[in-house]
Amino acid sequence: MKVLIVLGFIAAASAIVLKCKNVDDKGVVTEVDCAEDVKTCTSPMFVEFTGMSTQAYGCGVCAEDAKDVSCTECTNDDAATEGCNVKVVEAESQTFKCSTWAYSATEKKFLPGKTAGTCNAKKATKVECNNPTDTAKATYVHASGCGPCSAATVEDKTCATCTKSECNSASTLAFVLVPLLAAIFHAL
Repeated sequence: MKVLIVLGFIAAASAIVLKCKNVDDKGVVTEVDCAEDVKTCTSPMFVEFTGMSTQAYGCGVCAEDAKDVSCTECTNDDAATEGCNVKVVEAESQTFKCSTWAYSATEKKFLPGKTAGTCNAKKATKVECNNPTDTAKATYVHASGCGPCSAATVEDKTCATCTKSECNSASTLAFVLVPLLAAIFHAL
C-alpha cells in the first residue's frame, strides 16, 4: 500500500503543469498553463527610444534575436505555484519628436520626412535625435531618428546627433540655413 501511495505522489509531481502570467490589452493579469516541458516565461520590456515592446506575455523562450532586446524571460522552478514573469510597469518616461530620414534617389542624398515621429525614453534619458550627414551613402541604414548615433557612424562621420526635440527636422535646418544665406547675400 505504501508503494502505491509513493507512486501516486511521484505521478502527481511529474504531472505538475507550470504556469506563466498573461496580461491582456486592458492590463488584466491571468495565469496560463504551459506545456508540460516548458519552464520558461516571457514578458515585454521597455526599449529605450521606442517604448514598450510588443513581446507577448506567456510560456516559452524569447526569440534569439529578441532576448534582452525586446523580450525578457525567467525560469520557473518545479515548486512554483504561479508564473515567474511579472507585469511590466512602464518606466516613468518622456516623449519627444525626431524626424526619420530617407534616401532620395532623385536628389542623391538623405532628406528628412515631412512629419516627425514620436520617441519614448526613460525620464532620466537625455533627449537625442540623429540624422545622416552629407557623407552618408545610399546604403546607409537609418532606422529611426530617435536616440544618438552609433559609435561606428560617428567615427565614420555618417551620422550627427542633436539634443532637442525635433532638432533633426527640415524646419530646424531651414532656421539655420536662412540666416546663413541672408548673411552671404548681404556680404555680396
